Amino acid sequence: MEHKLQDSVSLRPFSFQFRRYPRFFIIGAFSYIINIGLTFLLPEYAHLWYLISFSLAALVSLSCSFILNSFYTFRGYLRKDNTKRYTLYINFYIISALITFVLVYLLTSIFKMHYFVSITVITLISSFITYIINKKFIFLHI
Repeated sequence: MEHKLQDSVSLRPFSFQFRRYPRFFIIGAFSYIINIGLTFLLPEYAHLWYLISFSLAALVSLSCSFILNSFYTFRGYLRKDNTKRYTLYINFYIISALITFVLVYLLTSIFKMHYFVSITVITLISSFITYIINKKFIFLHI
């Protein structure tokens, strides 16, 4: 009995650190749906080139993600310096996308992992890292 109590107490800082992660994950999934939806709709109906469509969709989905995370995941953090915070947010995601691309390439081409598996693994791992960076650097109290 004492051992179980001790284990639950030792996990408390970890669980506290990630208590808002489910919200972050849901917003990320919603943003992904927006991105994929716009990337499909813009070339089909607005006749835009798919890379322009993808770029616009990424900007819209990241903006939605920023706003939703500001109000829902990291409540109370959208107070001041929004332009600076938004710029930091977008720049972080550009860097993150480049790193993700390289890691997916390495796992798929070098280590011969199926591309769907490598994308899924990297996305899940980067989701936790992204949450921590957002919490510690982008949405910190100013």
